[in-house]
Amino acid sequence: MNPASGYLSTRRKQSGNHSVTVLVVDDEPTIRELLTLMLGTRGWRILTAENGAEALDLARSAAGANIDILITDLRMPGMSGSDLALEVTLLHPGVRTLFMSGYSIDEIAEAGVDLSNSAYVSKPFRTKAINDALETLLPSAPVTHC
Repeated sequence: MNPASGYLSTRRKQSGNHSVTVLVVDDEPTIRELLTLMLGTRGWRILTAENGAEALDLARSAAGANIDILITDLRMPGMSGSDLALEVTLLHPGVRTLFMSGYSIDEIAEAGVDLSNSAYVSKPFRTKAINDALETLLPSAPVTHC
């Protein structure tokens, strides 16, 4: 299957008592592919979507698995990343969110996006920024670096 769309990987790596499931959402195929490659080295279950509606469909049908991490662009056509995070949290209450954006953190705060229970990386990002953000989201599960 194309690594840029839809369900991608069933390889799993244990974190505590379950495997880590990550939902990656971005309207840019290259960003989805890059994150899929980066996260795929961890053996995590990776789901990808190009927009909020597709992501919600995946979140609803995440057969027997809880989504542990949502990685989403803040600005996407149709549904914002912050609205998506609220909806996914209703379906998967323990989900942790990593927001990505080309906007500065100040511009995001001015837009009223609550980043208090999440992590943020600025686009374009480096692998280290993603790794550091993941470490803050899953402090009890050491993150192996890509």
